[in-house]
This record gives sequence, structure tokens and C-alpha cells, in this order.
Amino acid sequence: MPHFYPSDLARFVTEKWDGDAGWDLLPREETLEQLLSTCYQASLLSEEQRKLTFRILACSPQILSPDDSPPTGLHRLIFSPARAFDEQELRRVVPAAEFHRSLVGVHWQRNGELQIWGLVHSGPRWLQAAHGGRLLPSPLPPGLVVCVKGPGQLTVCQGSNSLGMLVNGHISQPQLDVFESSWLSGMFQASRRESRDEYIRQYGQPQNTDSSVIERLTALLAQHVVRRIISLIRSARHGGAVLFVDPEVGRKLMASNTFLQVKYRFLDEEPRRRFRTLVFRLIHRLQGMHNDEGGITWEQFLTTNDPLVQHLDEAIFELAHLVSNLSAVDGAVLMSDRFEILGFGSEISGSLPEVETVQLCEDAEGEVTHFIRTDGVGTRHRSAFRFCHRFPGSLAIIVSQDGNVRFAAARNEKVYCWDHVSVSFLDV
Repeated sequence: MPHFYPSDLARFVTEKWDGDAGWDLLPREETLEQLLSTCYQASLLSEEQRKLTFRILACSPQILSPDDSPPTGLHRLIFSPARAFDEQELRRVVPAAEFHRSLVGVHWQRNGELQIWGLVHSGPRWLQAAHGGRLLPSPLPPGLVVCVKGPGQLTVCQGSNSLGMLVNGHISQPQLDVFESSWLSGMFQASRRESRDEYIRQYGQPQNTDSSVIERLTALLAQHVVRRIISLIRSARHGGAVLFVDPEVGRKLMASNTFLQVKYRFLDEEPRRRFRTLVFRLIHRLQGMHNDEGGITWEQFLTTNDPLVQHLDEAIFELAHLVSNLSAVDGAVLMSDRFEILGFGSEISGSLPEVETVQLCEDAEGEVTHFIRTDGVGTRHRSAFRFCHRFPGSLAIIVSQDGNVRFAAARNEKVYCWDHVSVSFLDV
């Protein structure tokens, strides 16, 4: 297979660019190639024995407001005069633009000449789209963004949307965001309905609020906590696996069985169901705050500065840390689809029938697939595939030590797996 370089990535990005947002935000292909090539060369350099990691925002500084600043806006600072755009100048300036918090501002003249016009301070909230979080990030304009993680590793985005990655000489499109699929939401539908009914029993029917809002808020909060768990396991670089099962299946697995040996089991009491407790308290607080406004919304949760909401959100975040820590022990973390933490150090029996092939999905819904053999994946993956095949209503999330994330589930007597959206360029 041939290797690809910045010129190939420039053509790839041009084909994927959303022209409805404005073709004037994308330079001509030869200028784009020069920009990517310079970033590529800079990625091979080092500054005081440190690898260069940085983000480029390629747009005119005039489209950014001079009055904004993090955490909700972008703080742009313009050089006087502008600096030349080349790999050596990048090497000198990027230490002032820490990857997670700032970008280097670049623009092109009419003749195609590229210049560094200044710095853009974004703050770290932009990471929450992939990592989970309540606070709204600073919005990026729908222009060209180049993320450089390390030597020869470039990700090109249009605003916050990834278009293509050049890694190890290969170009790929962004991988799937499994959370956008309907099948994953469907797996937890019964849990959401039960949560709604239990909430109403505890707190009563919400006034001025459709009870379906409780289901929606529960689902969104659950999604955030799973994103956080994945992110924390990846950043710890120890790998891990989390199994979600129906409560009845979980009850059987916690008893003596031949399918899963749970080394460390938690007592059946409220602390192992703490996630649901916190979610109910959070929804009840939001309901009390916004009951006179026609009901509660997700946006109210995202934007409120209420101390109790902030406290409960932090408590939920700590649960994600807890699950991530549990995954550091050999074996899987076992959770119910009600987000009960049943136990950890779970060893999937090797006596379960081997799954020789699985269907690797090319789209979020699993409608386009191709078979892959399982003899080329690690023990953690093969064990999870066997478990999902034996318990079709279960979900396995497997995080490799190198940071790759894979979801696995079974349907129609086949095991399907999804390579979750790649956020590896964020981890530096």
C-alpha cells in the first residue's frame, strides 16, 4: 500500500469541504498543500527536546471578535507585524500556544502567501465534545483548522468537524461516533422508561413538563458519563473494558455461573446505584428552578450557574473517574444498563464458544459492514466478542492501551463492532 503525504491530504480535504459554509474559508489547493506541508515539516522538529504539538486556525483575524475571550469565546491577539509562515517560525512560536488551550492564527494573501497573524486562546472546553462535559465550549468559525499531534500526524477540520487524518502515511476519514446511532439509544430504552417511572414515584409528576423530558435528560447525562469514562481510560493508557448488561442478566452473573467470574463484587445497596440517585436529584433541582418557564430543557442544564447543579455534575464526573479506576484492574467492569456498578475484575470464561469473525461496521447504524477475523485482535477484544454473542442484549466497550475504542454488541446471532470516533489527536 502506498504512503500518502500532505499533497494527498490537501486533495482529500478539498473534496470533503462543505462549500455551503463558504469556499472563501478554504485556500486554493496549492496554498492548502503548502500549509499542510509546512505543518508536516514542523511536526518533525522539536523544541528543547520536546515534540511539537499545536493547532492552526487558518482564517482572517477580522472574522473573530476583538471583544470575546474564554471560556465562552475566542481571545485573538494580532502580531504587529505578522510573521512568516514556515516550519522554523512555527517551531519558535508554538510553545506559546499550548495544544489544549490555544491556536496559531494563519491567513493567506491574495497571491497565496501564508503568514502567521497571531494567537487565538480558546480554553480547554472544546475537548468536552468528545470527552463529555456540561460547560459550553468556545465556538470555532467554520474555517480550516489543522491539529498536529506529533511527527507526521495531522488532522484537518472544518471548524469543529473533522474531515481527514494523515497518520503513519495513511489518510482516513473520521471514525464513527457511535453515540449518534439509534441502535445504542434503543439498547437503553427500557432503562430510561424505568427511570422515568421511578422518578415520578419519588418526586411526583413534573408540572409543566412532559415526562418524556426525564427520559431525554437521563439519556444525555448517561451519554456524557460514558464519554467521560472512555476519555479517562484512554488518558490513563492502561486499557480496559466495560460491560453493560440487563439487570436480570447482571443478577445471574453476580451469582455463581460459568460465564463470568466477578472477582470484586459490590454489595447491593444504594451506593452502587449512585448514578441514578444523582441524576434524579439533578432533574429535580432543574425542575424546581425552571418550573414556571414551561418545563426543563437540556440547554438549561448546560448553561446554569446554580451551585447545586454544579455540585451534582461534579459528583457524576467523579463516578466516571471511579469506573475508569476500576478498569485498571485486570478484567472488565460490570455495570447494569441502569448504570449500577455491579463489580470489577470480571474474567470472561474461556469456555464460551469462540467467535471467529465479527462484522466491522462502516456506519453508525451498522447497515454497511464487512467481516474481519478475530485472530488478529487482542485477548480483551476476543473475550468481549464471546460475551456479547452469549448475551445478545449486552454492550461491551473496549479501550486498547494505544487508545483505540471499540463498541461491540450482538444481533441476529452475529457480533457487530464499531470503531468509535477517533479523538487520539487530542491526547498529547
